[in-house]
Amino acid sequence: MLRFSLLVAISLAEPVYRRSISSEQLSSLSDTADKSFLRTTAIIEQRTEYGRLVLLLCRRNCPRLRSLIPQWVRDINEDMKYHGTDIIGYHYYTYKKPLPFVDEEDIEQFPTLVYIIAKTPTYYTGNITSQKSVTQWIVSLDNVEIKTPQNVTALDQLITSTSNCSEKLLVFVNDARQCPLPYWGTVARAAYMYGVQPVHLSIPLPASMSVVLYKRLPLLVESQCQQMFLIHQDSYSIQFQDYTPYAVRELIDLLLPNATEECPPLHDTMWFSVMTPLTELQMIYFSGEHDLVKLEHKQAYVLVGLTGGIAVIALAMSIFWGLNGSGFAN
Repeated sequence: MLRFSLLVAISLAEPVYRRSISSEQLSSLSDTADKSFLRTTAIIEQRTEYGRLVLLLCRRNCPRLRSLIPQWVRDINEDMKYHGTDIIGYHYYTYKKPLPFVDEEDIEQFPTLVYIIAKTPTYYTGNITSQKSVTQWIVSLDNVEIKTPQNVTALDQLITSTSNCSEKLLVFVNDARQCPLPYWGTVARAAYMYGVQPVHLSIPLPASMSVVLYKRLPLLVESQCQQMFLIHQDSYSIQFQDYTPYAVRELIDLLLPNATEECPPLHDTMWFSVMTPLTELQMIYFSGEHDLVKLEHKQAYVLVGLTGGIAVIALAMSIFWGLNGSGFAN
């Protein structure tokens, strides 16, 4: 009887023990998933604040892809000669908990790849084991054409082209030495993916180009070290204050109308009219005036330098003669 009772006790206790282990394992798995989720979310936010990221998502562990994909991303970075903030990042996540910036409904199948820039995801739908297919997909998304007008005619034509409702420009004007923007390439890519053509003007500009830019867009400040704004429908927008890729994308979304009509109206309070092209006579006059102002500034600096230099020489001579007439000479 005692032996039978002992067997019953053991048989009853065994499932309880197993349930206890199973509960601990589930708790541990949940903690691991939470840590992985928090870590991945932090990495996505950090790396896409100024750059972009390729994210590999697997339902279960996928060792082969975890070995192949980062190497393919490295190869792209090397082939494109990316460095600094231009480097495309990579991260892996075992998909057990939904991620911000990623919509599971847009994922056709797992494992998959997601290209993220300015908190905007693009999902891969091709053969994930094909290096050629994956590389072409990443390069096509990462490709950007930044227009840099080299002369006054090119700049004037670019501004005038915005009378066409389909033409949208994101213009960045800066002095690269005094006001560098290392992640401008990422900003340009975010705008380009949105259907907006990025344009870069490096100051100081030639006199004729400065005249066209600041006379046709008179609310811009020529002395300002960097400026960013949109041009669309013969109008230019208020200046951007935050140049981070996500902030720029948000402002583009706010400023540009998303109506389906052919040429929807712009918000009057945020846009200003582009002035008509200057005549040849106006160009000659304003270009000459621009050069004259620059010359006056240079002469002012020369005069200040000359005055300061004479003062130093006079001071040195007075000290010398003072010492020469004192006991120092003896």
